[in-house]
Amino acid sequence: MTRDEGTEATVFVVDDDAAVRDSLRLLLKSVGLPVEVFESAQDFLDAGRDDRPGCLVLDIRMPGMSGLELQQKLNERHSILPIIFITDTATCRWRSRPCSRAVDFIQKPFRDQDLLDRINQALDKDAGSRRMLAERNMIRKRLESLTRASARCSISWWGQGEQGDRRRPQPEPAHRRDPPRAGHGEDGGALARTPRAHGARGRATRGLSSRTAAASLAMAVVF
Repeated sequence: MTRDEGTEATVFVVDDDAAVRDSLRLLLKSVGLPVEVFESAQDFLDAGRDDRPGCLVLDIRMPGMSGLELQQKLNERHSILPIIFITDTATCRWRSRPCSRAVDFIQKPFRDQDLLDRINQALDKDAGSRRMLAERNMIRKRLESLTRASARCSISWWGQGEQGDRRRPQPEPAHRRDPPRAGHGEDGGALARTPRAHGARGRATRGLSSRTAAASLAMAVVF
C-alpha cells in the first residue's frame, strides 16, 4: 500500500507475545498492508526502521525495554513514526499520560476493525507529516540557493566597480602639480624649447670664463 508518492508504508508490530505477533501479521496481510514484526523493543531499534514511513503498533508492557521506553528512544532520535499502544486493563491508566508520538491507545481485547481503523489513521498522519517535512526542506534549499546567488551577484558587482575605478584615469592631486614657469606656457612646445635656452646660456657662461682667465694670464706676464 502506498500513501506518499510511491513510498511504501509499513506497519511495524512490536510485541513479546508470539501469538499476538502472528495474528496481527495475518490480519494486516489480509488487507494488503506491508507488515514487519519484532519480538522486543531493542530488536526494533537495532533494525533501524524508525525512519521508514508507516506506523508502529507497540505493546506497552514488555520485558526489558517497555513500550514507553521505546517511545522515549524514538523521540531522542527525532523519529516521526506514529505509535499505537496496545494496553490491557492493568495498564489502561497510561491513556492519561501525554505521549507526543502516540496516535491512539487500544485496549485488549479489541476488534480487528477497530485496530485497522487506528492503523489507517496513523498511516495518513505519517504521510502528511512527511509531505510537510519534504516541503519545508524544499523551501529551505531554495532559500539557501537564492542566498548564495545573491552573494555571488554582490561580489561580482563590487568587483566590476573596482575594476572600473582602476581603468578610469585619475586626476593628479592639485598639490602635486608643478606650477607653470614664468614666460612659458603649459603646452608641449614651450617646454620643448626650454632645454635649448638653458644650453645657450651655459655655453655663453663657459666662454666668458675662458676670456677672463686669458686676460688674467696676460696681465701677469706684463707685470
